[in-house]
Amino acid sequence: MVFSLIVFLGLHNVSSRITDQDRYYIQKILEDAGFSALSSRGDFDTEIAAILAIQNAAFHTAPATGLIPLNTPREPKNLYEAEAAYCSDRARFIEKALRLYGFKARFASIYENTPDKNFIQTLLTKGLEGAHSHAVVEVKTTKGWLVIDTRTHWISLDWHNNPHDLREIQRFAAEKTWPEWSALSKEPMFFLMKDPFYILYGVYSRHGRFYAPYTPYVPDIDFTQLLNNFTP
Repeated sequence: MVFSLIVFLGLHNVSSRITDQDRYYIQKILEDAGFSALSSRGDFDTEIAAILAIQNAAFHTAPATGLIPLNTPREPKNLYEAEAAYCSDRARFIEKALRLYGFKARFASIYENTPDKNFIQTLLTKGLEGAHSHAVVEVKTTKGWLVIDTRTHWISLDWHNNPHDLREIQRFAAEKTWPEWSALSKEPMFFLMKDPFYILYGVYSRHGRFYAPYTPYVPDIDFTQLLNNFTP
């Protein structure tokens, strides 16, 4: 039974490996967006420039809002070919592009925290039924973790040039006290992070239809990222 469970989880694990195809399309997406000479090596400002370039490239290649069809791949190649994308689709590209350029990155799903549902009930409730979710990426900078949004041109950098991680934003949302965000963000924070929310690292979907083998109701999870739920 233990062996069968290990095999089952292995088959359903979402890999973080960057393939040759990923490298080709990441570079193509960046080049088409005008970021062919991207570099992440240097000081904090250089890191932020690279992070913003990757975020901007994701929106440039798929600016409209629309989900890449279920039960199909959603890697950088698929984002490049898509006419529209959703938060989870852009997040996958951003996460892989950051890793390609030497950053430590992690995928995070956030779920609204409402008084009428506990955490488990929220996970078992579809978004259209009142448990909205959102996908973002956190990247490790020389100053700490920074959140990159995938629905708006926003990063969690304040006007003092300090990054804030998701847990800090979670606290801001609970206390309704916010820093003044940097002018480098072209748009306001996505609405779902303005109110209390839950965080789950490494969970790409609750329904299992984003990544092969597309087993309904078996969540798409990168098990190596799950540990981020228990560490800073």
